Amino acid sequence: MGDKKKSPPKKRRKSTPGITKTKYDEMLAAYIERESIAHVARTCGVSHTTARKYVNQGNKRRGLVAIKDRVRVIRETQSAKEDYDIAKARAETRTMARALQRKIALAIKDLDQDDLSADKLAEHLSKVHALIERTFGGADQTVEVRGALSHLTVEELERYIKEGVMPPGE
Repeated sequence: MGDKKKSPPKKRRKSTPGITKTKYDEMLAAYIERESIAHVARTCGVSHTTARKYVNQGNKRRGLVAIKDRVRVIRETQSAKEDYDIAKARAETRTMARALQRKIALAIKDLDQDDLSADKLAEHLSKVHALIERTFGGADQTVEVRGALSHLTVEELERYIKEGVMPPGE
């Protein structure tokens, strides 16, 4: 039978321990700064291959997730927090606007008996308008006044507050 030659044993690549956690964090910071593998390699002093490996794959054996995935999660978390903060600010502004609206509505209802001057009432009304425009995004939003004066436009209501003259009814 034929003699089979044994092929020489394959050379095994030496297994390297990989980068340190500190180096990984440094690479993460460089990638956040500029999403470029070349930038990560250059900034952190690692080979392009190492930078590409940790940016795209990480090292699952050592619990290091891919840097690009980690950055995506960081940005999503940051975006969600910003959305929450914006919604919270809008809610606070809306609460302030409603409180001013109630104050104005009460002052209008008791206009004859109240010490609140027409100028002070007009000042509060303009604050409400400014808050509503900032909160709801534009001048197309209006203040709704219910009651005997609900048929008045904002301009007619302001004129009534300043001059004390009721516009002709419908």
